[in-house]
Amino acid sequence: MKTRKTTPAPKVGSRAVALPYATPPGDTLRETLKAKGISQTLLAETMGRPIKTINEIIHAKARITEHTALELEHALNIPAHVWMALEMNYRIALARGQNRLQRPGQMNATISPTTRRPGSLQGLVPRLYRALDLFCCAGGAGMGLHRAGYNVTGVDIVNQPNYPFAFVQGDALEADLSGYDFVWASPPCQNHSRMSGCREGLRDKYPSLIAATRAKLKAWGGPWIIENVVGAPLENPVMLCGAMFGLATYRHRIFESNVPLTVPPHPKHETPTSKAGHWKPGTLISVAGNCAPMTMAREAMGIDWTNRAELVEAIPPAFSEHLARQTLRVLKAGHDEMRDAKGEKRQ
Repeated sequence: MKTRKTTPAPKVGSRAVALPYATPPGDTLRETLKAKGISQTLLAETMGRPIKTINEIIHAKARITEHTALELEHALNIPAHVWMALEMNYRIALARGQNRLQRPGQMNATISPTTRRPGSLQGLVPRLYRALDLFCCAGGAGMGLHRAGYNVTGVDIVNQPNYPFAFVQGDALEADLSGYDFVWASPPCQNHSRMSGCREGLRDKYPSLIAATRAKLKAWGGPWIIENVVGAPLENPVMLCGAMFGLATYRHRIFESNVPLTVPPHPKHETPTSKAGHWKPGTLISVAGNCAPMTMAREAMGIDWTNRAELVEAIPPAFSEHLARQTLRVLKAGHDEMRDAKGEKRQ
C-alpha cells in the first residue's frame, strides 16, 4: 500500500448504472483507453492492427481472439486471460439470448452511461456489479474482487502499470464513488505496521488515512470494506489468515465493513514462518521486505503478475474474493427485493 501524496488528482467515475447488463468486452477496452489516456489510433499502431479493427472491437462488431488478447496484454499490461474471460462471458450471454447490451454515451474516466437498443431483452441475466478498488497498488485485492464476480476499477495515487484491470491514477480520497456498487479500500498501512516501530520516528512519516477513508465510505452509503494490518484502528474488524485458505503463508489482515462478514475457522499455526528473505525448508515463507525465493512467495500469495515490491504490499486474492462474495450476496438480495416490489420475475 502506497503513501498518499497531497498533489490534487482528477476525480474518478461519473454516473450510476442502475440496470443489469452483460458487458461487451469492447466497453472495457474503451474505458481502459480513456483511463490510460491512449487513443484508438495509438493502440492500433502499437498492436500493428488497422484502427478499424480496434473500433469494431469497441463497438462489439468483432471478437477478441486469442491472438488479439495477447496483443492487448502487451499494449495495455492487462493479462490476456482477462480479455478472453470478458469475451467468453459476453458470447455465452449472447448465445443464451439473455444479454442486455450496453452502449456508452460520453465517457468520464471509467464509467459509461448506458442505453438500451430498441427491442433488447431486459433483466434476464444477473447484473454485472461494479467495484472500485481504492489504494489499489498492483491489484492483489482487485483480483479477488474480479474472481468474486465484480467488474473492477482500481485507483491509486501512484501509477500501477501491473494492475490487471481498468486503472485510474488519482487520489483515492478524492475519487467519485457514484456509479459503483461496492468499494474496497486499502489505505496505507505503514503507520500501523509493527515494522514501522522498529525505528524511531519512522511511523510519523506515514499518514493514517483510515478515519478519512471510513468517513468517505459512510457518506457514500453503499457496501464497503476497509483492509489493513493487525493493529490498525479498524472498528469491529474480522481477521483472515492464509491458513484458512490453505496458503503457504499466514499473512494476517483485518477488515472492517458495513456488511456483516463471516470468516472460516482459524487453524492452529503448527508450521513456523521464516524471517523475511531467509526462507528455510520446513517453514512457511514470510512475504515481506526482501522476500525470497520469489517463485515460492508468488505461489504462496496466489499472485504471479507483480514484482517483489508490489507483492509484499499485496494481500492474497483469496482474502478479498471470500469477503467480496458476501457483499455480492447482499447486493443481489437487494436487487431481488427491488424486482419483487415491482412485480418482476426473478432471475
